[in-house]
Amino acid sequence: MGIGSADKPMDGSAGQEYVALGRHISLYLALLGAATSGGNPTRTAEWIRRSVQDYKDKSDEAFDKALRRDVQALRHAGIPISHSRDSSGLTHYQLHTEQYALPDIQFTPEEAMALSVAAGFGNTGGLGAFSQSGLTKLAASGATSAHKPSPVLAAVSDMTLVQPVIIRDINTIIRNGLRMSFDYKRQPGVAAERRVMDPWGVVIHHNRMYLVGYDVHKDAPRVFRILRVSEVKAREEKATHPPVQESLQTLVNDALQRSQTSAVLQVEDDKAYELIEQAEGKGDGTYVLSNVSSDWLVRTALSYADSAEVLSPADIRHDIVELARTALDDNLVDLNATPTKWRHDKESEATSPKTSALGPRIHRLVRLTNVLPYFRRHPDKSMMEAAADLDMTYEELTAALNTLFVSGATQNTEDLIDLSWDFRKVNIIDSQGMDKPLRLTPTEASALLLALESLESMPGLIDPQAVQSAASKIRGIMDTKTEGIYDSLATTPPEESKIQASLATAIDENRKVRFEYWSPGSNESTSRTVDPVRVFLADSELYLNAWDEARDAQRTFRLDRMRDVEVLKIDATPKSAVTEIDPTDPFGFGSSEKATLLLHEDASWLAEYHDIVLAETARNGWIEGSMPIGRDSWFVRFALSNADRLRVSGPENIARTIVENAKLALARYTQSDSK
Repeated sequence: MGIGSADKPMDGSAGQEYVALGRHISLYLALLGAATSGGNPTRTAEWIRRSVQDYKDKSDEAFDKALRRDVQALRHAGIPISHSRDSSGLTHYQLHTEQYALPDIQFTPEEAMALSVAAGFGNTGGLGAFSQSGLTKLAASGATSAHKPSPVLAAVSDMTLVQPVIIRDINTIIRNGLRMSFDYKRQPGVAAERRVMDPWGVVIHHNRMYLVGYDVHKDAPRVFRILRVSEVKAREEKATHPPVQESLQTLVNDALQRSQTSAVLQVEDDKAYELIEQAEGKGDGTYVLSNVSSDWLVRTALSYADSAEVLSPADIRHDIVELARTALDDNLVDLNATPTKWRHDKESEATSPKTSALGPRIHRLVRLTNVLPYFRRHPDKSMMEAAADLDMTYEELTAALNTLFVSGATQNTEDLIDLSWDFRKVNIIDSQGMDKPLRLTPTEASALLLALESLESMPGLIDPQAVQSAASKIRGIMDTKTEGIYDSLATTPPEESKIQASLATAIDENRKVRFEYWSPGSNESTSRTVDPVRVFLADSELYLNAWDEARDAQRTFRLDRMRDVEVLKIDATPKSAVTEIDPTDPFGFGSSEKATLLLHEDASWLAEYHDIVLAETARNGWIEGSMPIGRDSWFVRFALSNADRLRVSGPENIARTIVENAKLALARYTQSDSK
């Protein structure tokens, strides 16, 4: 049984972590006690210094900094605290009880499961910590679900990459009807432009986030990828352009089609599936491809020139020839210069660690402040069940209870929390008024809504009706505080939805799966029978992580390259010990052989999307670097498609194959044109 003694040692890093949060909890209880006492609802800074643990022995300067920092942390966690000065110059702090408790909200088990999946959707960073802290509050109010494995997790996506402060500021500006300015990079590697906009909303499209609004300088609606937005500022003027009548989703769709083209291709049987997966086949080996990016088509067609050819339009064929010639240009890279520092995004580097650390710190504080409300609502839950619902380990929950045991409004025994526990049950003797789950902050609610918007496009993996109804309930308790998060209409191709549903069934029922799979590395289709483990999201695409018995190895399969998926009536026996996913390296490239390369400085953004390690210096605009090869054939195609951006120097066999494939492509396109 936990005894909660102040002298009781806490083992492990979790104990150290929660000891550091004790002062925040005691300050919270001191202000909560004042607000609910029926007397003076405020506490002066001097009273706090004299009465609350860990403040008394600090110097004046140290106390002032610590108090301001702690108050700010509690505000970030969703506890509304104001401060004011009286005529004597004393600073008073007040907790506003009418604003801090979560309104009563009920979720069905299906809705709770959808929220649980959404909360874990960005578990590697970015908005993820805020969606998780939001779920902790909802769990404390009753939104618990069966502890089943999540049908999908996010490895790398906008949920993990977008900085929460960007979403928070955009949402606040929209809610207040203000005009905004921000920096925007039209594409990675170019200088940012300052834009002025009347913002309308944040839209999820194919698991990517876009800002939609009226560009004041361009005098027209515009769409911006939020990953390229920074330095968001509210202007001291009201927005004057109301949203257009058509949906914001339509504006995003239209914007993404502006640089697109249509083409006719000749493709060998069962080859170059990446080029034709969305094309209309004519039955004679030709395909019509509509509304695709011109740049993507040129680069991808060159990489598959061994098995496919763009027949029209002529300008695409011309660009493919030029890119192939670039791959063969011996003068492309000139290293006859003194090494110099190459351009880094200094601003991003300076702010990223600071903003990325905020979410996890607040999540830890939110978990601690909602432990007692959780057990008040769920008195019969065991420690293991509670830890799962609150997104904690058993060790972390034990450390949290020890910390709460020695926390209170003052250092007097009668003002401390009193409780006891063992692995079966937690008994709350005196909660000191900490009985209500905290209200969701706009950032937490926005993070959950954005994750739910992404899940809505995965109808086979998660019940879309439960996703929609859970989102509706969150919007209902937030009033206008999340109006900047647009309620998109998700559209998923029926075949893709069917595949997702089959895999969800197989994982849930622990069944083997058989399917046809086209591999971009080998450029061919093969029949696979695997033991599925989980589905994960990486850069807006869904992948299946599975154990392939025929190859006696873990394998990853992209869902849109799978066909004829069949759930077998055979139990799966995945070797889970070797199929765990590292969210920072979901494809296991960390152990792959590496290629050495030279990357042009203007294309340094490629390192953001691929596991490329770059040196700190450049010569004549070229930077030395290295990149995991993975499969040789895939890497050769990747290098060819980026022939104007990089040059591979080793291994020698890889560099030689790239040149040979470029010559083959050049011959194919130039000979066709000369006939």
